[in-house]
Parts: sequence; structure tokens; C-alpha cells
Amino acid sequence: MLERRQGQSSTEVRTLKKGLQADWQERQHQPLTPLEKATRDVFRRTFDRSPTHVELTHSTPMVRRDFGPQGGHVLPCTENNMARMRVCGALTKAQYARWVQYERIPDHVDPDHPTLAPEVQQERDRSMLGQHALASLQLSPLVFPSLLRRA
Repeated sequence: MLERRQGQSSTEVRTLKKGLQADWQERQHQPLTPLEKATRDVFRRTFDRSPTHVELTHSTPMVRRDFGPQGGHVLPCTENNMARMRVCGALTKAQYARWVQYERIPDHVDPDHPTLAPEVQQERDRSMLGQHALASLQLSPLVFPSLLRRA
């Protein structure tokens, strides 16, 4: 509650209160952008409550970074969807973990027709190069765990 301070008239205090109330009401009636809606959903899923305006403002950049400028797509994490995303390679390991946690996939992933993500392709290529290098040394895959323990 605002109190009158020394040097302030009661009219100034009333005007300040009305201005703050009008600003609050304007903020309450503004429609949320898709990114803010996605942020609200992620926040509710994490903390089981609706975020305040300040929490929404602070959380929005993280949701933008993780899911894209529109906040991603909602896709239930069912066994069928998990298998499809894993086989198609549409999500990186970090994106897959966030999808399991929040049931949202990034904007660039089409939930109906997932395609291989470039980052996943690079990861597969590196893995294949490593396997070829070890195969050229005529090492069996059964030796890999012992090599890791020695390193």
C-alpha cells in the first residue's frame, strides 16, 4: 500500500495509485504471445503453478533458447512418438531430454514429418569415423570398455 510521504499531497498519491492500477490492468488484459504461452506452460509443468509477470519475463529467454522463437510445439511423449523421433533422428540428446521433461519440441521440428537434424547427422558421422578408425587398427568392439578404463 502506498503511503503519503513528506512533501507529497494526497492528490499526488491518488494519481500515482490510479496510474499503477491502470498499468496493472493493461498488463492483465494484454493477450500473451505464443512464446509467452509456451513459457507459461513450461513454468506450470515445472512448478505446478502459474508464473507471475516477472517470472514470465525472466523465463521467456530460456524458453526461446531451448524451443525457438515461437516456443516450440506441444507433442505428447508417448511410446509411439518417442520411437518415431529416435528413429528419424529429429532431436539431439539435449532436445530429447527437454521433450521428455516438458512435452515440447523445438519450432524447427515438424511433429508430423520429422526429418534428420543436421546436429544428429554430424554426431552420427563422428561416431562412424571413430568406428572406422578403430576398425582400421583391427580392434574389436569388445575391447572398447577396457580402452576407456585405461585412459
